[in-house]
Amino acid sequence: MTRFAAIPLLGVGLTLGAFGVIRGAMNPGPGSGVRLVLGITPPVDEDAREMALDIAKQRVEEKGADTRVVPAGDQIVVELGTDDAEIVRDVTAILTRTGNVELHVVMPNDAWPAADYIATDDRAKQLGIHAALGALVAEDREADLTIAEADAIGCQGRRDGDKRHCIVRGDRVIAQYLAAIPALAVPHGQILAYGHADEIRPHAWRTYLLDDVVLVAGPEIRHVELGDNGVIVDLTADAARRVIATAGARPGAPIATVLDGTVKFVEPLPADTAAPTLHLRTTERAGKLEEDAIRDAIDLEAVLETGAAHELNVISSTHFTRAVGFVPRAWPFLALALVSLVAGWFVWKRRA
Repeated sequence: MTRFAAIPLLGVGLTLGAFGVIRGAMNPGPGSGVRLVLGITPPVDEDAREMALDIAKQRVEEKGADTRVVPAGDQIVVELGTDDAEIVRDVTAILTRTGNVELHVVMPNDAWPAADYIATDDRAKQLGIHAALGALVAEDREADLTIAEADAIGCQGRRDGDKRHCIVRGDRVIAQYLAAIPALAVPHGQILAYGHADEIRPHAWRTYLLDDVVLVAGPEIRHVELGDNGVIVDLTADAARRVIATAGARPGAPIATVLDGTVKFVEPLPADTAAPTLHLRTTERAGKLEEDAIRDAIDLEAVLETGAAHELNVISSTHFTRAVGFVPRAWPFLALALVSLVAGWFVWKRRA
């Protein structure tokens, strides 16, 4: 019977020893710094938790700092390996920022006379605005702005007297031009958005005429993942009904993914959409290379997740320190393991 009493002691010792080795080998995260506890805005389900955790990890990795991000129920714990107040403030701002994502149907440009109008307008030519693919296009341009104008667009360029040298984005060039021409007001039921026009000209922006009906809003996206030839988006019931109705009425209609007012992607709406799942294919454009399609799918997934993620709010911010390295983390368990093994050995030998 004495030997049977030794078996549990030996088992406990081996278990503690294995746990100590595993704990010592694991990455403990930063040894000291600031611990942020972030709450996920309700309603929260498993998809919301997973998406919030994934986005928090991506955002702290943007700073390239020593960090650890772990889930804690409806909260997320982010540990930053620094006490620098400015870095903590920057990371907090990144973690709590929100993005407004919407999906809209892209309307034909022939419903808007802007392209024909600028063909004979000298001021459009002076500003470098021209028509391409039925849209208005303008490149980023250098300009000397008043201090007030520069401040309005966040320009901190070289100051010369009461002027500041700035780079004015092409979308702002077009928007300011259109604001002064009532004849180019956007038709009722439609809205104007802007997006990069790298396929037309580098460092250029173009217009998109969109249906003003929001086909899918960010909070209506339940889950996003990469799929065959694109991105698979799980939708709420209301959003799915709108998408299915649009697919039936306008199969293959171009759908714009708009982030904070900027068109990021335009992909066709599949005609076979018939479930609460939308498959946006990034391989449809003729001549598109496979690596470009894969990169677009990854970028589209990130944009959709940004808009779908629930807002994160800082609940607490505290300083912390912890033991790091193999020996400091493993030794308490290894010591207990040694005691248990020695005790088991003595019990076993006593019987012998």
